[in-house]
Amino acid sequence: MVSALPEGTGTRYRVVAPAPPHPGARPAEPTLEDGYLALMDDH
Repeated sequence: MVSALPEGTGTRYRVVAPAPPHPGARPAEPTLEDGYLALMDDH
């Protein structure tokens, strides 16, 4: 998980994953932080 932000009555999560972690998940434009975390996950 990259981040968790409160949104309305719920929470919006940003996750770096090779496949959608949930059927309702939608792709997001990657950020520099996403790339860094994906790179560090490989090491």
